[in-house]
Amino acid sequence: MEGAAGTGLWSTAYEPLLVDAPPGAETGVLFVHAPGENRTGGNYLFAGLARAMAAEGMLAARFDLAGCGESLREPEFEVWEAQVADALDLLATRAGLRRVHVVARGAGAALLPAASRSVAWPRVAGLRVALSPPLPRTLLDLLDLLDLGGHVDDSGEVTVRGVPSGALAACWAAAGVEPNLIGGLSLPTAALRACAAGLARPAWDVEAGAATQPFRVPERIVVTEADPLLRLQAARIALAALLTRRLSQGES
Repeated sequence: MEGAAGTGLWSTAYEPLLVDAPPGAETGVLFVHAPGENRTGGNYLFAGLARAMAAEGMLAARFDLAGCGESLREPEFEVWEAQVADALDLLATRAGLRRVHVVARGAGAALLPAASRSVAWPRVAGLRVALSPPLPRTLLDLLDLLDLGGHVDDSGEVTVRGVPSGALAACWAAAGVEPNLIGGLSLPTAALRACAAGLARPAWDVEAGAATQPFRVPERIVVTEADPLLRLQAARIALAALLTRRLSQGES
């Protein structure tokens, strides 16, 4: 049943929300994945984080960006922005939450400004957290490498052929996508350029990730030495513990 406690799919104007809703939850967390992965997250990152949040009494929600995961829609940056705002409005109204935090991974951090488009955001605004957000230059370098490698067609569509390696693989990883899992991925270059533009001015309150990444906001959560994808289980467990504690504190 929509809006009830438990785990289930909630319908939206776009892709359904997968929601873990513990009884009596007053705080929620919306997870936004990087373009090129899905709502589960690479190495089950978001699935694990959602369960950790729900275990602490917070509602956890995640969805597939248009054109990713199980979505059959065309991948468009403007639609991704609308998905974030729509999901926030749904969580605030149907779930009756008092506060909603937004956690975005990799290039998905470019969608954090879209929270302000939510009608409910001024009432429920929580923390906006970026997990290993890339620098805008990283996405532009990625586009250059894709073009040089023949992965971009005349219409501006990127199609990943085979498993990326070298500098190309490093750029995909920095963007929040596991290079070993993106063979056949198709995304418009316009969406990636829009992500680069959205990352130019950090619109997040907290940044979490590897010690080697260039943190751009004062509050940071360091969970690993160098891997932006948090492939090691120990890093994901540490992130779940630290992030759950921080979000349960709210803005205090």
